[in-house]
Amino acid sequence: AVQRDDDELAREALNRRSLAQKLTDNYYAQWDSQHDQVADLREALAKLEAKIAEADAKRELIITKQRRAATQEAINSALQSVQGVTADQSLQRMEDKVDQQLARAQAETDLAGQDMDSRFADLERDAQVDSDLADLKKKFGK
Repeated sequence: AVQRDDDELAREALNRRSLAQKLTDNYYAQWDSQHDQVADLREALAKLEAKIAEADAKRELIITKQRRAATQEAINSALQSVQGVTADQSLQRMEDKVDQQLARAQAETDLAGQDMDSRFADLERDAQVDSDLADLKKKFGK
């Protein structure tokens, strides 16, 4: 267009090139932002998976402790039975203690589960906010 002395066409071509460059820059910025968000989400997922594994290990530990306590109580009950305590009283005490232990273990498991649910909800909310922000930026060309 410049070689043909058509300044108007040359201006239009330069304007289109400028617009295309802005769009390209915007797309690269969005790509970088999304790339960073993906990395952050992967890191959050890895942390979450580690917490889940930790909770599972703790649950297994609690179950093992409960079994050990139940065994110890059974031994103690047997010894008390031999020492003059009636078998019915021993069994009732043993059952009461096991029920208490189970209730404590269930409460700890429930608390751990509520904490995990809260973390999942926070992650989902953060991801939605990031997505909404990206949509708004895209809509307004930023």
